Amino acid sequence: MVGKTLVAADLHVGLEHSMSRKGVRVPLQSSKMAGRLASIAISQGCRDIVLLGDLKDQVSGASPATAAALADFFQRLSAARCAVTLVPGNHDGDIARALPQSVGLASAGGMLLSDEGESVALLHGHAMPSEAVAGSGTFVVGHRHFALRSGRATVPLWVRGEFGAGRRLVVVPPFNELLPGSSPKQAEGERSFVAGALSAGRRMQAFTLDGTCLGELSALAEVSAGET
Repeated sequence: MVGKTLVAADLHVGLEHSMSRKGVRVPLQSSKMAGRLASIAISQGCRDIVLLGDLKDQVSGASPATAAALADFFQRLSAARCAVTLVPGNHDGDIARALPQSVGLASAGGMLLSDEGESVALLHGHAMPSEAVAGSGTFVVGHRHFALRSGRATVPLWVRGEFGAGRRLVVVPPFNELLPGSSPKQAEGERSFVAGALSAGRRMQAFTLDGTCLGELSALAEVSAGET
């Protein structure tokens, strides 16, 4: 939540079709995810919903099956009665064709929100911030599906800390529960805004979904490195 705006990243609508081609069959998740978002938005009195990229799983374009899943998703999400904006991610190639006219499409370089007088930049995290948002004090991103792995269990993680000249970074966990998590170690060497910010970061802390602080991200990277 940023003010009265609900923010969610990495829905990867259509992931089930990619999984089915590998022999893994699971029920379609678009209806479930839309229902969860709408329920949260209604219960919290949100006026806006911002989707932080990788709305769809298919990188280029949208197959008929993915287009149908997206149509179902937005139809069900309309129950929230919120204005919806997508900040595109690296999986959202040609996404404009699959969006209802009611859904706004921001630049991959991000968009600005104001939270209690402070500017907050919202972007997926694969691309560099645009000039319009680069001077923000806080950056909220997705892109990295951070998780701590312990045996067969995967625990999604929030990450937050500071980078650069006292700027704040918040990396949100993926909203799609079917996505495999990535070890913090896997962000190293990636050429993206979020990877660069993490590399330059200080006091990067990891949190579980219930708010439990697990300590420094760098320590978790060491723990997780052998399990990826």
